[in-house]
Amino acid sequence: MTSPRTPSAVMKILTGPPGTGKTYRAVREAVHAIDPTVPELEVLNVHTDLQKEGRIVWLTFHPSYTYEDFVEGIRPVEDGKGNTLFRTIDGPFKKICKLHRTRLILSGDILMNAKRPPKPNYEVVYSGDDGISVVSYDDRASIVNRSAQKFIPMRLLEFAKRQGLDPEIFAQSGGSPTEIREREEAAHQLNLSPTDLINASHIRAAYNAYLNPPLDRAPVPIVLVIDEINRADLSRVFGELMTLLELDKREGATEEKRITLPYSGEQFTVPATLSIIGTMNTADRSLAVLDYALRRRFTFVEVMPDPNLCAGSYGGLNLGAYLTWMNRVLTALLSRDNQIGHVDLMEPRLEEVRGQEGYTDDDDGRLRAVAWTLRHKIAPLLLEYFHEDWRLASRVLGDKGVDALLIPQDFSDVAALDNNLDIRSSYEMEDWWNPTSMAWDEERFKRYMSAISSVGVPVTSSPAASVPTVTPPTPTTVAASPAAAPAAPMTPAAATNPADPDQEDPDEE
Repeated sequence: MTSPRTPSAVMKILTGPPGTGKTYRAVREAVHAIDPTVPELEVLNVHTDLQKEGRIVWLTFHPSYTYEDFVEGIRPVEDGKGNTLFRTIDGPFKKICKLHRTRLILSGDILMNAKRPPKPNYEVVYSGDDGISVVSYDDRASIVNRSAQKFIPMRLLEFAKRQGLDPEIFAQSGGSPTEIREREEAAHQLNLSPTDLINASHIRAAYNAYLNPPLDRAPVPIVLVIDEINRADLSRVFGELMTLLELDKREGATEEKRITLPYSGEQFTVPATLSIIGTMNTADRSLAVLDYALRRRFTFVEVMPDPNLCAGSYGGLNLGAYLTWMNRVLTALLSRDNQIGHVDLMEPRLEEVRGQEGYTDDDDGRLRAVAWTLRHKIAPLLLEYFHEDWRLASRVLGDKGVDALLIPQDFSDVAALDNNLDIRSSYEMEDWWNPTSMAWDEERFKRYMSAISSVGVPVTSSPAASVPTVTPPTPTTVAASPAAAPAAPMTPAAATNPADPDQEDPDEE
């Protein structure tokens, strides 16, 4: 395990279309925010260790996520006697901020109960202005049981010290009548339920730590990773913490700021060693947009599709060239934020699909895995991008005029019932590229995909370059589909404004 150090905090959001590996990269960013010297091959193992220590915490935002979920809020709790009490409960952000004052993280002074055999052991895992958290575990266990962690509020410890109470009164939940009476009196004066003192041995360990604090109070680097950070209303989630996120407003900084939390009334500041790393899907415009106040507190790093990471020759196909083609057309029709990521076309992912679906370990099985990915991953995403406009989705997939993966659905039998019916245009997927169908045609699918890949544009092309006019291969190179309606090849004119209903469509001449 790496040794604690205090690097500069990182405030970074990884942005890009879906499927570009943002979450995977966030793992590496989180580890390197704590220790940038960790070798690439050890990142995953170190990340797992740091998660167990609580120094890397993962969250996923969603539209109903609130300040009360993130920082603190009032929640109902049971007192053990069937009564419901309302308490201020810390959220994950407040909890991880407390770790910067951690004196020992699963490694140091173990507070033993001197009057009993040393089982269980007690260990301080957090010590701050609001209280002390103690964890108990059997010394035979290799992993701490986190359910045995108890938080002891500072007001209880301060009261015990003012009253000159002997730590031994917290040695057990029972004790002499005098010890029981002293505990009940402490609970009464502190407006606590006697059940709050049930975990007497934890209190004793915390009380001893309070009376004899260790000298080592060095802060430790900690990381909060927020996946899908733009799925929540960030102004409402962060609230007044927006100011404290700035590095020069944090604890110990020249312009340190503190706020009073609305529910607990505690004075709060953000530690200088807290890094926040987020991931953001740029394709979904229905999600909350980051406001400028939050944007300027983060560095934004694009994670875009990389065709070089796709399988170079999988089942005889150049999937990197095919991905390049699709993303060129998507950029022209929509935007560079609405591209297809490389993850689903990488060889490990395709091999995973091939194994799960039971396809054979040969070119036919690999082509079926590609077809399955197009059919169940990429085509649905394209139809969502284009709001079910199958004609535009078909062009991205590589409509070659005489053959297409999406074809118009035949409603002639319905129209024959009534000529006045308003028949909507719909689509269907041909069975010849359905990997689970008896009509699956390996050679036809391979010819089709190879033809599309051959017109792919190099990834080094200038972003300002115009969309290429693509001339489809000669029809004789691909077997024709009787049910497929001919479609015009992709041209710059057709890509100018696909959302304009007044624009002429080459298919509707």
